[in-house]
Amino acid sequence: MIFKIVIDTKKALNALNKLDVSAVKGVYHFWQDAEDPDAACHKAVQQLKDLIIRINPTEGIVDYLEEDLIHDIRVVKLVKVKPYA
Repeated sequence: MIFKIVIDTKKALNALNKLDVSAVKGVYHFWQDAEDPDAACHKAVQQLKDLIIRINPTEGIVDYLEEDLIHDIRVVKLVKVKPYA
């Protein structure tokens, strides 16, 4: 199934700005192909982490993403878009 996931990153913006990542938006929309909603959310969070690492791949960013990012973001919307046609 395909899911649309909306992630709010507004709480993470201050920490990311301190780590010289200023190109991050407050809300991200992801579309994921997954078996269940939990897997879709996990894939979306991983995609967000990959996006941030591409912006500034430093050790401080990686540490923040592994330890604290999950506490500073939230999934605000999860919608099943459609099963395979």
